[in-house]
Amino acid sequence: MLQTYYDRVRYQISPIFSFDAESFDIDAQHRFSLWDRHDITWGGNYRLYHSKVFDNGFIKLTPEDRTNHVYSGFIRDDITLIPDRLYFNLGTRLDHNDFTGLEIQPSARLAWTPNAENTLWLSVSRAVRTPARAENDATLDFLQFNNVPGLSLLPFPLKAVFHGSHSFQSEKLLAYEIGYRH
Repeated sequence: MLQTYYDRVRYQISPIFSFDAESFDIDAQHRFSLWDRHDITWGGNYRLYHSKVFDNGFIKLTPEDRTNHVYSGFIRDDITLIPDRLYFNLGTRLDHNDFTGLEIQPSARLAWTPNAENTLWLSVSRAVRTPARAENDATLDFLQFNNVPGLSLLPFPLKAVFHGSHSFQSEKLLAYEIGYRH
């Protein structure tokens, strides 16, 4: 299977905030059986995301114009341990992004189907959330207090500012799951 798309759009969120964005994505997958008990699925993905945010005094992205790339690959083996009854799934996904580098996301799942109406499963997997561009590049002036009762004694206006960080780390999740379906 091969799938691709291209999207280009100009967002005009308000009279003072707009940005241009374009993205290109290509995804390939291949599935095949190996011996009698293995069903292998593997593939890869490439995503290009380009955006330009127009400075408006409220939000500023530095640099204004940026292109990000995400590369990923995965492999999964669905192993039949006992035909129509016990299955083991083992796989991993490898992602590389411009913000945090290489991210590894392995997973394993064991499923038992004692009959056609019931399934019991156990799984463990690691998931990663890639930081967004704003978490890395943005400066956001979101609150400014002038002439606020009780704060009027301050010799300066009080301002709250969000700054993105180049040392931002991806969020990681180690998930355990047990389930039953009837």
